[in-house]
Amino acid sequence: MHNAVVSNGVLPGHDGESRIEHEILQPRVQIYGETAIVTYTLLIRAVSGAGVTHKSHNETRVFHNFGTADAPEWRLVHCHKSPVATAESMAVLRA
Repeated sequence: MHNAVVSNGVLPGHDGESRIEHEILQPRVQIYGETAIVTYTLLIRAVSGAGVTHKSHNETRVFHNFGTADAPEWRLVHCHKSPVATAESMAVLRA
């Protein structure tokens, strides 16, 4: 999927009708001094002639301001991704 994202959203080896779409759901930003925590659910939608496939995961990104109030330099210092629990994933865990 990463290749599709960096190649203008067109899936490699497919016609120009196939594409990858991203949607951020329930974004939340919490700021604690020079540190910010961003949480959201990322929905990835693959659209092709065969249909539409959805995948999603919860993501947390932590940023720190290495600059000043006059010249902020926010940089990503940590990223964590967790798959969203589905009936299918829960069945695997309970097996």
